[in-house]
Amino acid sequence: MAYATEFFREKLNLPVEFFNPFRNVEIGQGVDVANLEKVAQCFGEVVGLGLRNIAQCPVELNLMPKTSKARQEFASKKPFLLASAFALVVGAFAYGLFYSEVQKVKNEALEKINQELTPLQGQETRLQSEEAALKKATNELAVLQDWMASKTTWADILTEVRQVLLKTEANSQAKLGREVGVWVHTLLSTEPSKSPEEAGSAEEENKPRAVFMDPLLAKRYGLWRPGYPGYTGPGTVADPNATPAADGAAASTSTDDASAGGDGAAKKATPASTNEIATINVKIRATNMRQVSPQANNEIAYDLEKELRASKLFDEKETALSGESKVPEDSSPYFEFDVKLKLKRPIKL
Repeated sequence: MAYATEFFREKLNLPVEFFNPFRNVEIGQGVDVANLEKVAQCFGEVVGLGLRNIAQCPVELNLMPKTSKARQEFASKKPFLLASAFALVVGAFAYGLFYSEVQKVKNEALEKINQELTPLQGQETRLQSEEAALKKATNELAVLQDWMASKTTWADILTEVRQVLLKTEANSQAKLGREVGVWVHTLLSTEPSKSPEEAGSAEEENKPRAVFMDPLLAKRYGLWRPGYPGYTGPGTVADPNATPAADGAAASTSTDDASAGGDGAAKKATPASTNEIATINVKIRATNMRQVSPQANNEIAYDLEKELRASKLFDEKETALSGESKVPEDSSPYFEFDVKLKLKRPIKL
């Protein structure tokens, strides 16, 4: 405005100068300085913006509204957001493509395996049938082997007992310095029946008697019936002169119904299984050596027991001397003792 300088100077009594933003700025040679001086005060924003690009401005002012500024910042971020969304889509597509290819490879491999497995499954079925047949044949063979082995069981037992007797004789001769004889007097696969002396009187022993099978053996083979000595079946009274059974247990009779404490029902004892032989009772005789030593006979018996326990056919824990030992007279040529042999492998009948 014309005369604005003089107006302010006169009214305010203050020196007035025009704003010159180019005061400390170097101006290029191609710029008309005379014309620039006339409009220099209008270039303050331009010079300030130029200086901001080459130096740090100590004061920053932004008068834009927050909404405009947020919109501007969001617009500046749009490329990055679009790039992120594109990368996410591409990643998901690549992930799905990768696993689809993997699944395809797996399906091909599975199909190939199934093609190879089908004939193998048929072979497995045939193999299982052959294994079943083999197992059946093996079981039958095992039964036959047991039957074949049972044919020689008694021979093996007798041979083993003979070997034990020979060892006992040799050991006793070495200890006592005299010839010793040890032999088997009786050998039973059941508990021995009571002798006539135990049953009653010595006169019975001298009477002529018929030869009968031991009652337990008669039970085992179905021969223990009415009329057999010692039979005490239902409705039968036992013969007092017959040899009693080894276990001393008689079957219940019809007269027992009224002697069960008034309950009218007699309880029958459950008979033991007679389909296998697990114990052998042997009566041993040996030369009487009391004249050599009072304990000589006992040593012979204990040596025999030790050798029997060491045998592979007899159970070490349950094979032992049995019965009461009887001290023989010095004049007696032999003494007797009983041995109970427990088989490791029972004999099935």
